[in-house]
Amino acid sequence: MRYHYVWFDLGMTLVEPSRSSLYQKVLKEFQIDRSENRIHKAYHLTDKLFMKEYPHVLGTDETCYMPWYIGNLNYFLDVRLNIMEVYQRFKEIRSKESAGWKQIPSALGVLKELKRKGIKTGLISNWDRTCRKVLEENQLLDLLDTVVISSEMGVEKPEKEIFEAAFEQGNTSAKESLYVGDNYYDDVIGAAKVEMNCVLINPYGNEGIEEITHDKIISDISEIIKFVD
Repeated sequence: MRYHYVWFDLGMTLVEPSRSSLYQKVLKEFQIDRSENRIHKAYHLTDKLFMKEYPHVLGTDETCYMPWYIGNLNYFLDVRLNIMEVYQRFKEIRSKESAGWKQIPSALGVLKELKRKGIKTGLISNWDRTCRKVLEENQLLDLLDTVVISSEMGVEKPEKEIFEAAFEQGNTSAKESLYVGDNYYDDVIGAAKVEMNCVLINPYGNEGIEEITHDKIISDISEIIKFVD
């Protein structure tokens, strides 16, 4: 199918936090050694658990959930430590490093390739007021034709209103659009409410999303090109 617009989520779709190497350093402070790849996967599983069981918690102030999150992260890493001690050390180490958001390796290339094909690109994201700054810092803002952010709109995915606002701003429709995101409960369900096709990104096959059934799952954003050719 020929799409007029491809819309993207932001976190874990176009950008990701520099968190695995940081947490590896935290664990070493407690004489625990885990590979960065294993930590990355544990973060993935913890994210998916929170997306399923505790919707939108990850979008709140860190102090409302982080010790709870670390407890689950440690469970997936087979680590048993005092959570509050780990959280305190995590904050101390993070404060000394630039642990911001970084571009997913293939994101820039995908956006440029879509542009080359004459397909417009947009963002529909549940994010706070830092969203545009994150996009600018990662050289992504100028490659997006339309940017729709929950904190600016006053409505979040999976509510249909945020998608409808994007279509209006982009002068397009659900049938002409494809959405790409990593959160089944916000992205796939939200897109379905407006009858828009959605591709779900899950880097580890079906791990972390065993409970769902969806016919468009990819492991890397670079695979999105096959859906528009």
